[in-house]
Amino acid sequence: MATIYADSDSEEDISKAVRLYIANMIADKSKELLIEHGNVDTGLLINNIRVEEKSDKVIIIYDTSYASALEYGEKDPTVRFYDIKDWLKRKYRYKEGKELDAKAAVITRRIKNEGTYPHPYIKPAIISVLSKYE
Repeated sequence: MATIYADSDSEEDISKAVRLYIANMIADKSKELLIEHGNVDTGLLINNIRVEEKSDKVIIIYDTSYASALEYGEKDPTVRFYDIKDWLKRKYRYKEGKELDAKAAVITRRIKNEGTYPHPYIKPAIISVLSKYE
Protein backbone atom coordinates (compact mmCIF):
# COMPACT_ATOMS: atom_id res chain seq x y z
CA MET A 1 0.00 0.00 0.00
CA ALA A 2 1.39 3.39 -0.97
CA THR A 3 0.95 6.61 0.90
CA ILE A 4 0.61 9.83 -1.06
CA TYR A 5 1.59 13.06 0.66
CA ALA A 6 0.51 16.51 -0.48
CA ASP A 7 1.57 19.85 0.96
CA SER A 8 -2.01 20.72 1.85
CA ASP A 9 -5.41 19.13 1.89
CA SER A 10 -6.60 20.99 -1.18
CA GLU A 11 -8.14 18.85 -3.89
CA GLU A 12 -5.74 20.34 -6.44
CA ASP A 13 -2.65 19.37 -4.42
CA ILE A 14 -3.92 15.85 -3.85
CA SER A 15 -4.79 15.43 -7.53
CA LYS A 16 -1.33 16.61 -8.56
CA ALA A 17 0.32 14.24 -6.06
CA VAL A 18 -1.69 11.32 -7.44
CA ARG A 19 -0.77 12.20 -11.04
CA LEU A 20 2.90 12.45 -10.07
CA TYR A 21 2.76 9.11 -8.24
CA ILE A 22 1.12 7.34 -11.20
CA ALA A 23 3.55 8.91 -13.70
CA ASN A 24 6.49 7.65 -11.65
CA MET A 25 4.95 4.18 -11.54
CA ILE A 26 4.58 4.23 -15.35
CA ALA A 27 8.20 5.40 -15.77
CA ASP A 28 9.42 2.63 -13.46
CA LYS A 29 7.32 0.00 -15.27
CA SER A 30 8.74 1.21 -18.62
CA LYS A 31 12.26 0.64 -17.32
CA GLU A 32 11.29 -2.77 -15.99
CA LEU A 33 9.82 -3.81 -19.36
CA LEU A 34 12.91 -2.63 -21.26
CA ILE A 35 15.07 -4.83 -19.05
CA GLU A 36 12.67 -7.82 -19.12
CA HIS A 37 12.52 -7.78 -22.92
CA GLY A 38 16.28 -7.47 -23.39
CA ASN A 39 16.07 -4.02 -24.97
CA VAL A 40 18.90 -2.51 -22.93
CA ASP A 41 22.26 -2.06 -24.60
CA THR A 42 24.12 0.92 -23.18
CA GLY A 43 21.54 1.98 -20.57
CA LEU A 44 21.13 5.40 -22.18
CA LEU A 45 17.35 5.14 -22.52
CA ILE A 46 16.76 3.76 -19.03
CA ASN A 47 18.90 6.50 -17.54
CA ASN A 48 17.00 9.18 -19.48
CA ILE A 49 13.44 8.36 -18.47
CA ARG A 50 12.20 10.97 -16.05
CA VAL A 51 9.02 12.55 -14.73
CA GLU A 52 8.61 16.33 -14.71
CA GLU A 53 5.93 18.69 -13.52
CA LYS A 54 4.96 21.42 -15.98
CA SER A 55 2.45 23.85 -14.47
CA ASP A 56 -0.69 21.73 -14.05
CA LYS A 57 0.65 18.68 -15.95
CA VAL A 58 2.90 15.77 -15.15
CA ILE A 59 4.99 14.56 -18.09
CA ILE A 60 7.00 11.39 -18.58
CA ILE A 61 10.02 12.13 -20.76
CA TYR A 62 11.83 9.42 -22.72
CA ASP A 63 14.83 11.53 -23.65
CA THR A 64 16.78 9.73 -26.37
CA SER A 65 16.71 10.00 -30.13
CA TYR A 66 15.56 6.38 -30.49
CA ALA A 67 12.86 6.05 -27.80
CA SER A 68 9.96 6.22 -30.27
CA ALA A 69 11.74 3.99 -32.81
CA LEU A 70 12.02 1.32 -30.14
CA GLU A 71 8.35 1.67 -29.15
CA TYR A 72 6.86 1.78 -32.65
CA GLY A 73 9.55 0.48 -35.02
CA GLU A 74 11.00 2.70 -37.74
CA LYS A 75 12.77 2.79 -41.08
CA ASP A 76 16.09 4.55 -40.83
CA PRO A 77 17.86 5.34 -44.10
CA THR A 78 20.73 6.91 -42.13
CA VAL A 79 21.63 3.83 -40.07
CA ARG A 80 25.35 3.18 -40.31
CA PHE A 81 27.03 -0.18 -40.87
CA TYR A 82 29.68 0.55 -38.22
CA ASP A 83 27.05 1.40 -35.59
CA ILE A 84 25.33 -1.94 -36.22
CA LYS A 85 28.69 -3.69 -36.14
CA ASP A 86 29.53 -2.10 -32.76
CA TRP A 87 26.08 -3.05 -31.44
CA LEU A 88 26.56 -6.68 -32.49
CA LYS A 89 29.91 -6.77 -30.69
CA ARG A 90 28.41 -5.34 -27.49
CA LYS A 91 25.12 -7.22 -27.44
CA TYR A 92 26.10 -10.59 -28.88
CA ARG A 93 29.88 -10.55 -28.34
CA TYR A 94 30.74 -11.03 -32.01
CA LYS A 95 34.43 -10.89 -32.82
CA GLU A 96 35.92 -9.01 -35.78
CA GLY A 97 35.73 -11.01 -38.98
CA LYS A 98 33.67 -11.97 -42.00
CA GLU A 99 30.74 -13.33 -39.98
CA LEU A 100 30.37 -10.03 -38.10
CA ASP A 101 30.64 -7.99 -41.30
CA ALA A 102 28.06 -10.15 -43.09
CA LYS A 103 25.59 -10.00 -40.19
CA ALA A 104 26.03 -6.23 -39.82
CA ALA A 105 25.49 -5.72 -43.57
CA VAL A 106 22.24 -7.72 -43.54
CA ILE A 107 20.87 -5.90 -40.48
CA THR A 108 21.86 -2.47 -41.83
CA ARG A 109 20.19 -3.16 -45.17
CA ARG A 110 17.03 -4.44 -43.45
CA ILE A 111 16.72 -1.37 -41.19
CA LYS A 112 17.23 0.96 -44.16
CA ASN A 113 14.69 -0.82 -46.37
CA GLU A 114 12.12 -2.36 -44.04
CA GLY A 115 12.72 -0.75 -40.67
CA THR A 116 12.96 -2.19 -37.19
CA TYR A 117 10.28 -4.19 -35.42
CA PRO A 118 8.39 -2.41 -32.65
CA HIS A 119 9.38 -3.27 -29.09
CA PRO A 120 6.64 -1.57 -27.07
CA TYR A 121 7.46 -0.58 -23.52
CA ILE A 122 5.54 2.68 -23.00
CA LYS A 123 1.97 1.62 -23.86
CA PRO A 124 2.25 -1.70 -21.98
CA ALA A 125 3.58 0.19 -18.94
CA ILE A 126 0.61 2.57 -19.04
CA ILE A 127 -1.86 -0.30 -19.39
CA SER A 128 -0.20 -2.28 -16.59
CA VAL A 129 -0.22 0.61 -14.12
CA LEU A 130 -3.69 1.96 -14.93
CA SER A 131 -5.27 -1.51 -14.87
CA LYS A 132 -4.51 -1.63 -11.15
CA TYR A 133 -6.90 1.26 -10.59
CA GLU A 134 -9.93 0.11 -12.58
